[in-house]
Amino acid sequence: MFMQQWATKAQENLTKLMVKDVPTQYQKHWQVFMEKEAERLPPKRVKNMTIPLKEGVPPQMDCKTYPLNTKETEVLKQVLKEDLYKEYI
Repeated sequence: MFMQQWATKAQENLTKLMVKDVPTQYQKHWQVFMEKEAERLPPKRVKNMTIPLKEGVPPQMDCKTYPLNTKETEVLKQVLKEDLYKEYI
């Protein structure tokens, strides 16, 4: 509920959220609420977790793709562009 209130406040004032806007009990985690901090990934680690796959699972799935309308295609392109800029992909 509080996340919706923060988002609404940010939109109304067209300003960025500040640490003081985060409730006291969450202020030690303020970075997760800040837009600028969310634009980067955590640092790379030497060891990565692995996901063990079950035996007998095909290496590739036969998935159907669904066509997108013009609006959906534009939204997808914008999201991909943002993710490339942030180096998420």
